[in-house]
Order: sequence, then structure tokens, then C-alpha cells
Amino acid sequence: MQAVVDYGNGRYSWEVDAPISTKLGEMEPMFDAPESGPTIEQVAKWKELVESAEQHKADAREILLKHMAGFKHEGQIDNLELVSIDLHDRPDLEFDWSMAFELVDEGFLYTVLFTGDEPTTVTVDG
Repeated sequence: MQAVVDYGNGRYSWEVDAPISTKLGEMEPMFDAPESGPTIEQVAKWKELVESAEQHKADAREILLKHMAGFKHEGQIDNLELVSIDLHDRPDLEFDWSMAFELVDEGFLYTVLFTGDEPTTVTVDG
């Protein structure tokens, strides 16, 4: 793993050096963690989220459908591919973790932000 962002408050954004094979396919998770890297608890939480991902994907689907309604990608929800589950542990954020879905043919990334087990917000990059 490598630290890719220094938030300047003792927290760093850590990314894996290569994709990790999971039951969901290859993923490239990101962890907000201290300078020493992701904690044992964070890694365990990430593994738990991967194991329970099907339920979280169903929850994410509902908020994605609402967000995509009336926009260019409406009707393409079945083309979204889960590419990452990331853990966020920073006091300046109001969410705990996220699932990122790529609309492969379009080059767009939809990220669903979760607080606890509840999806709360969608961001779009493209």
C-alpha cells in the first residue's frame, strides 16, 4: 500500500499497489488512515463490507435510481460496475464509507456515500 494524499492532520489516504481479487472481482480500495497505514480494524471492516456487498449494492441501487432519473445515464443502472469499496475516517467528512460504480462505456464514476449502513449521497465524476 502507498499513501497518496497527506491531509495534514495525521491522516493519509492509502491505496493498494495493485488490484485485490475478491468475490466481487478485482477492487482497488482506498483507506483514510494514520501515517502507519490502515489499522487491523479498518481491514476487517473492509472485508466485512465486501462480504455483505450484495445488500449494500441493493441499497445503493435505490439512491442511484433517484439520482440518475432525468439525466443522460437514466436507464443505464444495470451497466454500472462496482469498482471499489473505500473506508473514510476523517473528522471533516459526514460519511463513513463509499461504494464506487463505473459506467464503463461512458467513463463516469458514480460514488455512493454511506453513513453506517445507510446510503446518503451520490457523487458523479466523469
